[in-house]
Formats: sequence, structure tokens, C-alpha cells
Amino acid sequence: MLDATEATYFRILEDKTASLFGWSARAGAIAAGAGTSERQALGMFGERMGVAFQLVDDALDYAGDSADTGKALLSDLSEGKVTLPLVLALARAPSLGALLEKARAEIARPASSSASRRFDGRLRRRTTPRRERDRSALSRLSPRSRVAGARDAPRAVDRAHDTDGLTWPPWFL
Repeated sequence: MLDATEATYFRILEDKTASLFGWSARAGAIAAGAGTSERQALGMFGERMGVAFQLVDDALDYAGDSADTGKALLSDLSEGKVTLPLVLALARAPSLGALLEKARAEIARPASSSASRRFDGRLRRRTTPRRERDRSALSRLSPRSRVAGARDAPRAVDRAHDTDGLTWPPWFL
């Protein structure tokens, strides 16, 4: 069942997007040699920017122009992502929940294996050059610029570009 409460939405937002923006801002502060109070202030700023970014992104999923946003209208909804506009709509019209569950079940049906193989081949052809570009960028880092865990970065690049074993929903093909 879909957990579409504001509390859950904001917990997820703070654990993901806000956290990413906050840690990114802190990392910049650390790299610049900022003191503890500046790091904390920039981290808080980054977290608030992450919240603002996600709220705008959620709204654009319903009302944005795909030419401007770079993603299809309603893509978050079709991927089953709970957004604040969806949470608010479900709060006003709880009967939408049953319709969404039905739609999610339809989307979750496995794609035909031939369509999935065709799509996987196209995806692999597109991601291979990106994988090589990302690995090349990693190889240019000097040993001094590497942080803890950087030795695992090439494997992370490979995992990020790995398409083996993915099941593509029919609407994605």
C-alpha cells in the first residue's frame, strides 16, 4: 500500500535530496578549509536548498515543460514516486489511492522478453561510452586528491552503468 503522508514524504526528502545537498555543501566547506561553524551553516543551507529543489522538481513533474525540464511530464508519477502534489491530492480525495494502486499494479507487469532485450541492447550501447568517460575521469585524479573509498570508485561507476538483470516496465519500452 502506498504510504502517502506528508510526514513520510518529508522524512524521505530529508534523508535523500536534502541530505545530498547538505553533504555537498559541507564537502565544499571542508575543501575550502572552513571552520566548524561555517561547515554547519553551509550544511544547513545545502539541506534547505535540497528541500526547495525537490519541491520545485515535484511541481514541475505535473506542470513543467519537458523541453525545459529534460524529463517527461508525470514521469515521477509513472515511476511510482510519492511527491508532495500527490500527497496533497490524496489527502483531498482519498479515493484516488485505489486508482493509483490499480495503475501501479498495471505498470509493474513484466515486459515481454523480446522488447526488454531490444531495449537493454539500446541502453547498453548508450551507457558504454558514458562508463568509459567516467572511468577515464577517475583515472586522471591524482593520488593526493583521492578521499577514503575512492579506490572503490571504478566499481561504483560500473555498477551505476550496469544494465544486466534489469526488468523494464512496459511503459518504459
